Amino acid sequence: MKYFAQCVFLLSALLWPGPVVSAQTGIVDAYFARAIWPGDGPAIVDAVLLVQDGKVLAIGPRDQLGQDIPANARRHHLSNQTLIPGLVIAQTALVESTNDSDYTLTPEVRAIDGFDPFDDFDRLLAAGITTVQLSPGSRRLMPGQGSVVKLALDDFADNPEKQILSTSESLRIDLTRDALQPPTIYEPPVGAVSEDRPLEPTRAQLGTSLAQAIVGLDALFTEANAAEAEQGEDALAALAQLLRNKIKLRFAAENGAEVQAALQLADKFQMKWLLVDPLDIAPLAAVDWTSERVVGVVLNPEFRPGRITNPSVPLRGQAPLPTVWERAKQLVAAGAGDKLAIRATIDADLDDLFFLAASFGRAGLSTEQILKMLTINPARMLGVENRVGSLRPGADADFVVLSAAPLTGSARVLATYSDGVEVFQAELSSESTLVTAAQVYTPTGIVTDGGVSINNGKIAGVGSSLTSPPHTIRKHFENAVIVPGLLDCQTSLGIGGNLGDQLPLNTKLAELLARDDDQIALARQGGVTMALLSSTRLPSPVIAFKFSDQPHSLKDPVAIRFEIQGNVTAAEASLSRTLATGKAYSDAWDKYDAEYASYQKQLKEYEAAKLKYDAAVKAAAEKAAAEKAAAEKAKTTEKGEAEKNSAETGKDTGNAENKPDEGKPAEKAESDASKPETKPTTDKTTTSPSTSDKAEPAKPDLKEPTKPEEPKKPKAVEALDPYRDLFHGRIAALVNVSDPRAVEIAVKLFRQSYDIRTAIVTGEAAVDNVALLAKHEVMVILGPTLVGERDGQVINYPAELSVAGIPLAFQSQASTGASELPDAIAFAVYQGLGRTEALNAMSRGPAEFFKLDTVGAIEVGRDADLVVLTGPPFEISSQVLAVMIDGRWVYEKESE
Repeated sequence: MKYFAQCVFLLSALLWPGPVVSAQTGIVDAYFARAIWPGDGPAIVDAVLLVQDGKVLAIGPRDQLGQDIPANARRHHLSNQTLIPGLVIAQTALVESTNDSDYTLTPEVRAIDGFDPFDDFDRLLAAGITTVQLSPGSRRLMPGQGSVVKLALDDFADNPEKQILSTSESLRIDLTRDALQPPTIYEPPVGAVSEDRPLEPTRAQLGTSLAQAIVGLDALFTEANAAEAEQGEDALAALAQLLRNKIKLRFAAENGAEVQAALQLADKFQMKWLLVDPLDIAPLAAVDWTSERVVGVVLNPEFRPGRITNPSVPLRGQAPLPTVWERAKQLVAAGAGDKLAIRATIDADLDDLFFLAASFGRAGLSTEQILKMLTINPARMLGVENRVGSLRPGADADFVVLSAAPLTGSARVLATYSDGVEVFQAELSSESTLVTAAQVYTPTGIVTDGGVSINNGKIAGVGSSLTSPPHTIRKHFENAVIVPGLLDCQTSLGIGGNLGDQLPLNTKLAELLARDDDQIALARQGGVTMALLSSTRLPSPVIAFKFSDQPHSLKDPVAIRFEIQGNVTAAEASLSRTLATGKAYSDAWDKYDAEYASYQKQLKEYEAAKLKYDAAVKAAAEKAAAEKAAAEKAKTTEKGEAEKNSAETGKDTGNAENKPDEGKPAEKAESDASKPETKPTTDKTTTSPSTSDKAEPAKPDLKEPTKPEEPKKPKAVEALDPYRDLFHGRIAALVNVSDPRAVEIAVKLFRQSYDIRTAIVTGEAAVDNVALLAKHEVMVILGPTLVGERDGQVINYPAELSVAGIPLAFQSQASTGASELPDAIAFAVYQGLGRTEALNAMSRGPAEFFKLDTVGAIEVGRDADLVVLTGPPFEISSQVLAVMIDGRWVYEKESE
């Protein structure tokens, strides 16, 4: 199948008449980007690229082209990303014909004939490479003709001209040592060997030395230029045709002698030429770089990414050759800047071409100069600059989307387009992200030119140089500032409307949060990523939640909101009773918890003692049973022995009757027989008591443990359960107050009486009680009015409280207006509030107060909630560029 595809491709190449530009009838695609590098010229900042029918329609600043974009155009907002032309590689070995022929001269061989258009070029497209030159070989003097193709296969069968840019781009001549070792050729005769057709010996080929190669090429070119050459042998005829067509010569030459020989050969026959990989550029000092015959020089970085090499040591007394980037700088200085191109050291390294090319910056070459060596310069060398290499009207819409400025460490290929069609897109759902900017605000200070690495929605690293996995999605915000997500301590967002009902304190507000709330989407454009929500009917539970598309709870409840309003004396009495009731309920449960804990301890002790008691009783029973069994056995043994003895006695008696004892009178024998039999007192059977005479074994002296009694639970009242968290410090108390007397009552009831973690929600009243608030470590939540006036003087409430050392937080009490809270704070900063204090009051401060340990700061382990600003936080000119929640971008600013 592969060879069939190659045959189809070859046939198309032979029949292809040339490019045909169709009428522009398709829909226009508009790509908006932070910057676009056209390939030939400086970057266009805040630019737009218009594409239609696979061609570039227009390119320029969006403020100039914006009005020319059709109403039905498809708009692609690429945010802070950068567009560059698709990369063009001036030399590769991506074809089968790189397997060199046995013959040293094969000018008729075309690289295109070994190219498989259906091969897998995904890795090259992923590297931003869209066009390549195909080399016909590398180890022969004249291996053949190079070709130029585009790698992306869209509809090749119908439009081969889209992929084939040139079938005969150059004639390769290799003057290096590798090519000057041709094999000898053996050509057997046709048919049987005879006297007329004897075996011929092998014969040497041209090019066993540089001098021989040059002399031979000179003679060969001279012969090919003769009129009758096209009618001769295949190789000579092919060469003659190529010379007639003024094909350029592509010389592989390294040392000075090889380079000098190449220049002399090209000059003698007035041929266009380009050099590949010259190590010694001294012979190029006299080259007129403005000449049309001088096509250019292709350089390679001469190292491989991530590999260690051992460079050769110069001979003693011999000056080392300049590095490749130093040679590039010298050539630029000589006027060859537009005639230089970069290729990879080997094709396997093309994936890392941006990294390799960046090494040329060591010589001080600019990003623009290096980028041209990857785009428009090689396109001109290959003679295809009208199609590729730049983004100008009429050119193919081949371009690459980068995550940052090209050749920077954070730049990654996000997408590659060929003829306006996306042929590669990076996997954007990666769990790893790296966000970089000019400044990163952390709890320990500002990191300059730093970044934040994110993994699975959490911050994995913060610093100026971070390690990240290979497939990390990188996003760079030039001249921007990254701060933590901001917290609004009271909004009316979250449930799609106002919450004005009286709620039981055990109500879980998380169950009421609304998904895809347009008001939330608008509010987070101000950098607010989380908020507190409660009912306006107090007391009320308070939830802390995030402004994601599916708002989710951080802590529910995070606080209870109270108020001291109106008649403060009556309000104090009412609130005192409420707290007393809550305290009594909490104490009752605390007592039960303590008793229950003691009960559990006693129960464990009881269960252990009961197990011990049961084991002892069981052991005693087993012992008694064993003793009883032993006694029974002894009784059985005694009975057996008695029967045995009786049997033996009966046997002796029988003998006496039949045979009286000798020497004993008969009367005496009868008298002895009539007496009862006796045993010696030493016989154990006579001393062992019978079983019936034994006493029962004594039971162990054990006392069965007494099971403890479980304490009685107090009556559960769900509406009072939150008070248990309140009095134990797990949640806070927010107290709305209106005047200085209410502030005093709030401090007295919550801090002095019950030592509850407390924040009062007030404005002007707090300024009159700074000493009291500071003494009892009470937080103050301010807003929406932050700067007021008293007796004709402006009072900056947060500044006054901050000077007194009182911790602050802010609230908007708004819906979509939550996005304006940072602007209100910016005015307080303008009036004297410290920027650091202001940022802390909207992030880390309240997060720590409410014990929201996963948010509030840019620290390792916390949630990746980030806000990207154009300038310092709470600077009135600063704008929000992007907002991230849990590692996912939820807002990116689009400037039209």
